[in-house]
Amino acid sequence: MCIFLTILTGCFPVFNWQGSDENKTGEGKSMLKDIAYRNKTQDSDSYTVYIQEKGAFEPFLVLSSDYEGGILLLRKFLLEDLISYSDSKSYGSKGGYYPKSNIDYYLNNNYILQFSQTLQNKILDTNVSVSTLESVEGEVV
Repeated sequence: MCIFLTILTGCFPVFNWQGSDENKTGEGKSMLKDIAYRNKTQDSDSYTVYIQEKGAFEPFLVLSSDYEGGILLLRKFLLEDLISYSDSKSYGSKGGYYPKSNIDYYLNNNYILQFSQTLQNKILDTNVSVSTLESVEGEVV
């Protein structure tokens, strides 16, 4: 399963589009930090933002308004691209190590290009806690 998490600066305006075409024009602009999940108790649409990917708007869930100084987003639907986790390596041969996976490479080098340059510039580098390479050695028990 491919999950894409995006970290954006909190002052970045996005369209809080809830399905009507007129809101895509900019009238419904909101600040991400104002619609983050932790600030809402309503239904999931209250913390859904739409971000343009390759010309089409895709829904992202706002998970946190304060994640390492930015906004944490989760793409609501899986990507249609089929990508192997690792080329010919099994879990037992260290194929389960995320920093060397095809998914990590794809998200950081290919998928990010689907966003406008302005949005790419707003995506923050963040630390992802990953076990050491040695922790993925051996057979799955």
